[in-house]
Amino acid sequence: MNKIIETVALIHIKNKKLLLVRPKSKKIFYMPGGKLDDGEDNLKALIREIKEEVKLDIDPKTVDFYGTFEAQAYGKDKGVIVRVHCYTASHTGNVQSSSEIDETAYFSHEEYVKGLDPAPAVKLILEDLKKKGLVE
Repeated sequence: MNKIIETVALIHIKNKKLLLVRPKSKKIFYMPGGKLDDGEDNLKALIREIKEEVKLDIDPKTVDFYGTFEAQAYGKDKGVIVRVHCYTASHTGNVQSSSEIDETAYFSHEEYVKGLDPAPAVKLILEDLKKKGLVE
């Protein structure tokens, strides 16, 4: 049986580009978000992770489910799947890297897939956003 890593992520688009983050000591960009702590639901995890990673305060009343995407987990053994529950939301604050994050950047679909080594789940999410005309 495959191992599944459950995660939540924020879809934050600016000028038809998706916000991605590069965690400390990694060379790849991922969706802002992360794994749920014990006893946490998706909403609580999303609010906590986004505050921790990019210092945005999400307005819980505006959180809207976008979709769930599954793919091989980047850098994990074959068959380890990441399941990313994606949400959109209004927020206050400006995107800033936290101590967990080395870099934040906005990517079009093409900019990301032409990158060194795209994460399969992020690639799927960007493909979906592009198909819907939300990103370039």
